[in-house]
Amino acid sequence: MAVHGDIRAGVVDVHAHWLPRELLALPPGNPLGGMNDRGGALFLGDIPLSFPTAAMTDIDTIVADTHKAGLGVRVVSAPPFAFPVHVPSEADDYLAAYNQQLADAVSNPTERWSGSAWCGWMTWPRPGGS
Repeated sequence: MAVHGDIRAGVVDVHAHWLPRELLALPPGNPLGGMNDRGGALFLGDIPLSFPTAAMTDIDTIVADTHKAGLGVRVVSAPPFAFPVHVPSEADDYLAAYNQQLADAVSNPTERWSGSAWCGWMTWPRPGGS
């Protein structure tokens, strides 16, 4: 986990999500289908998720919400339906892309990162050594 900026006193939100817009298609083999933006609303396949796409994909929107809520720090990870549990051997490129975008997002800390923390993904060795 990387923390950038000044940590402010306040509540810690340990369950929030961020997914780059470029990765809304979700990893291969996901039985729910990809995520998509429809007029600014986020959908999982045909299921409306009842919040704006920017609330999960736009860093500035997430940070503004963190400040508006008066949070001291917000820990952000990918949403659970983006975890490649269905066909993990085919999801390495997706994981690499997520981790790279996460690294890029936190590599230049500015005021907008104040009070934000981010968690990345890693792959575990697979049974059988592959």
